[in-house]
Amino acid sequence: MNFSNNSEVINEIRKYLMETIDKYSREKTIVNSPIDRTLLYLKLSIILNSIIRDKELREQVLMELNKIFSYREKQETQNRKEIVYESRMDILKTLYGKKKVTVSSIFSRKISTSEILDYIWLRKEGIIRKGKDGKLIIDRRIYSEGFDREKIRRINVSDLIRYMKEIPSRLWFKVIDKGFLNRLENEDFIKLLDSLHGYNPKIDQEMINELKQRLDHGWRPSWYEWRRIGDFIRKTVKRKPIRYMGPYTLYWLDPSSFSRDMQKKVLNDLMILPLQERWKIVSKLSRCRGCEDILRKLDLVSLSTIGNPNRYDEELRNRILLGKSLINYINYALTRDESYLDYSMFFLSKVDQSKIDPRLRPLYRSIVDNDQASLFKYLSRKYPLETIEYLTVKVWDSIRSFEGMDKDLLWRAIELGYRVLKYNLHGMDYLGETRTSYVRGRIAVKKTMYNFARYNYTVVRRYKEKTSRMIALVDVSGSMLKFSTWAVLSLSSILPVVKTTILFTDKTYISRAPRKTSRYVIINYLEKLFVEGFRGYTNISLALRTLNEIAGNNDVAVLFSDLEQTVKDSEPWVEASKFLSLGGRRLVVFVPPYYRSDVAREFMRIGCEVVVVKDPIIIPRLLKRKLGLKARTTYTI
Repeated sequence: MNFSNNSEVINEIRKYLMETIDKYSREKTIVNSPIDRTLLYLKLSIILNSIIRDKELREQVLMELNKIFSYREKQETQNRKEIVYESRMDILKTLYGKKKVTVSSIFSRKISTSEILDYIWLRKEGIIRKGKDGKLIIDRRIYSEGFDREKIRRINVSDLIRYMKEIPSRLWFKVIDKGFLNRLENEDFIKLLDSLHGYNPKIDQEMINELKQRLDHGWRPSWYEWRRIGDFIRKTVKRKPIRYMGPYTLYWLDPSSFSRDMQKKVLNDLMILPLQERWKIVSKLSRCRGCEDILRKLDLVSLSTIGNPNRYDEELRNRILLGKSLINYINYALTRDESYLDYSMFFLSKVDQSKIDPRLRPLYRSIVDNDQASLFKYLSRKYPLETIEYLTVKVWDSIRSFEGMDKDLLWRAIELGYRVLKYNLHGMDYLGETRTSYVRGRIAVKKTMYNFARYNYTVVRRYKEKTSRMIALVDVSGSMLKFSTWAVLSLSSILPVVKTTILFTDKTYISRAPRKTSRYVIINYLEKLFVEGFRGYTNISLALRTLNEIAGNNDVAVLFSDLEQTVKDSEPWVEASKFLSLGGRRLVVFVPPYYRSDVAREFMRIGCEVVVVKDPIIIPRLLKRKLGLKARTTYTI
């Protein structure tokens, strides 16, 4: 900026500052923003405005800056589970002198927001309760002296969601507005979608707008949250198509119009889903026009559900047929039923070998030659998690059948799963990088020869530095299959420092890790996964109590979980604080991209470190970096 004197500079800064403050306060739609963050935003905004000459670029950069600060502050304010309001108890004028009332006699169009919240508070406290005839029964406590003197009252968001249906939907706008939705936790927002959708079109639209804003600000729901969002969209949005709002909305969209980044996002969201849910979506998606680009990038196991491969070009048709052949061959290896092998060869005979993807030819040859060893080596490199997941689905289908669990099939599944994971484990052993002697004082030959070659005749000796061992807690519920498989592989690669492994769903399974071989760890994990996995029950608190019972004063513990507890128990961070209260204990929590952010904040508040793992394949590297688990060698002269 070029100005003739300082006063013009000050006036220009003052003008821009006031405009920025006005815009910032108008767009944030939140209250009680931290002063230091607001000041930082204003300083950065002024600096960027002064140094970026291009107007279009400046507006774009400032818009991104506003998104960043808006999202972070929203995450901080979302921690509020309570609604605090000024209570006037004007609702008592309607209730006094009556034993029973009807809802219609309480709620008129002139009722205030405070009266609605007072009604929810009275229902929560049990002062108003529902009778068998549907009428509201008034408790005598309402006539106690000083009942209406309390000025400030509190209700939980869960109470509001629970009792809001009792209030006529035409009055919901008095409580549920943009500001209220913006302050909700993601989990409470999903509950609100489930409970209150379809009654009031204006409220539905407000919830859709809030959903769009959260997704634009980086919220990545878990697969079951995606499903609930899909149900909400299906029941409330009358005009199709809409913008992409999760994999369950793909049926209403035109995938051919997606950019590369959007296609990548869709594929990542699809791979979060359990295999059976993914099959449902891929089967429906295959009937949409323009879906070929997305289908080409899916794995063979996911493509095997498509019914009519002949509608696609040669490349995609070959992939689908090869996927169907692969699935039937795995069924043959699992059940020893020859009919599956014949069915596999039938699909393979339809594949045009001359036009097959070169990367898939080893798989094609393995099935043609009936070479199981080569096939499972290939699967361990290309589709390890998809193979394990498919084996889990087949075992679980067997368990749910009328015949019950087939133990022979279970152990064949464990053996096949172990074969896949064993091949995949090669090259992950970080502890083997530095070789040290277990005998203190043995000569370090390489270092000694290095000294002698330089006429330094000092003998160097080495010893193994004592490495602290850790306890691992692995969530093996259905939503964690992909993540927990890589967690167990990572633990298998660092066995010398793993003291105990606790596998848990709504129960816990303790296994002492052997020092030399990983076979027992992997087989034990597969057995628990096949028998207990794919259920929606998770009790993190029970696992942490078990950890507290077996841990020493200076133990390091690692928790692999999405922090979604589905069993009623004490809060997980309460149990974690008990574990951390003794000695020099440490707890590190590894979570997938979809996780309970509110629970994660509580874990960090009590002193745990929470690490978000974007790709589970990097878990071994993170263990090495975060916990210093690589064995170290100390040289002494």
